[in-house]
Amino acid sequence: MARVSSAIVSITLRVMSALTRSVRSTFSVGVQPSGCVVRSRLKPGLQRPARKQRRGITLVMMLCVMAVVAIVSAGILALMTSDRQVLHRETARVQAEWLATAGLERGAVRLLAEADYRGEAWSLSAADLGGPDGGKVTIRVEPQVGPAGQFTISAIAEAGSVAGKQVRAARTITIDRQAAVRNPGEKP
Repeated sequence: MARVSSAIVSITLRVMSALTRSVRSTFSVGVQPSGCVVRSRLKPGLQRPARKQRRGITLVMMLCVMAVVAIVSAGILALMTSDRQVLHRETARVQAEWLATAGLERGAVRLLAEADYRGEAWSLSAADLGGPDGGKVTIRVEPQVGPAGQFTISAIAEAGSVAGKQVRAARTITIDRQAAVRNPGEKP
């Protein structure tokens, strides 16, 4: 961003310098034999341009420079806005992933503590998450068909708000409740 700003300033200064040089090149300074400094409008050998051709050229050039600066500034503003939206979206995505992981852990711990646990809706305020938006985690625990004591825990997390929509992340694990109760030191 600093490079773009310094490039704009550099281009503007170059254009202004070129305009100043073009105005200065129409003047000529000479010294007469008497020692008087004479400043004439044109260099020797140059013809005077028609008055209508040179009227307002500086104003037109300045308007062109201002238009270029305005267009470049609008581009920089659009780029900054886009970068901010991408950052906000990425922050919400990471937060939703962490909430989904936390939902899985919460579900596993509750399932190990309560055999009849089947899930919950867990809401978190913005203050709980330390950000501008709150979050919500839906935890579901379903028994698996097959061996007794195996359960599938799924967590769907919603966090942040990007363009009016919640960012979602989902995680799923399968645990064996009976094995986890027999070996309480292991993670589910």
